Amino acid sequence: RQPSSNGGKSSPCTEATQPRPQQYARQMHVSRPTLDRFDEVLALLQATDHDAYGGTDWTEAELREQWDELDPSADAWLIDLDDRLAGVMHLCERQGSTFISDGYVHPALRGRGVGAALLDLVEARAWERIGEAPTGERVTLHNAHLTGDTAAPALLAARGFTRVRTFFRMVANLGADDPAPSWPDGIALRPLDVEAHGRQLHAADEAAFHAALSRCPGLSEE
Repeated sequence: RQPSSNGGKSSPCTEATQPRPQQYARQMHVSRPTLDRFDEVLALLQATDHDAYGGTDWTEAELREQWDELDPSADAWLIDLDDRLAGVMHLCERQGSTFISDGYVHPALRGRGVGAALLDLVEARAWERIGEAPTGERVTLHNAHLTGDTAAPALLAARGFTRVRTFFRMVANLGADDPAPSWPDGIALRPLDVEAHGRQLHAADEAAFHAALSRCPGLSEE
């Protein structure tokens, strides 16, 4: 996931530079995500989390935001096995010369070629979009997976991907009964004044994440 990584867990990013054809099983059906299948997709994403970590922080809002930020008719895929949703893949974005994808296979339907088929689809699409990358730069495809997924590392390695880094995200559920924070001396919490400090915040964010993937410097006006 955003990459994605999910809360309280890590997602190693891997990369590859060329697609490899894969023979699909005859019972496999590939389609595009549509709103009428939104709940099915969310349930699959949550199931992968539960299998790896015993919980999930995937929400309707997060999935809707991800779909809003890509073109589901061109950069997302669903795979069904025997009329059951088995896998989902998103080509989430391009950062400079790096395409970032995020795929999931239902824990109960692993080992049936679904993950390999999803990689075929996203690799082919990245090749279609390779002209969007800056001229003269090495183009790579990064794919995230949950560290608790025992099948993904072997699949990705067999396809020529190599592990490059791991992201962690911490998540806490806040409620009305939570104690008030105690701030160290010299630190104060206040609302952000975008006009006064927006550019400073943007510069700090760019400095903190400049080495993440092939991050493109963002425009402070955004």
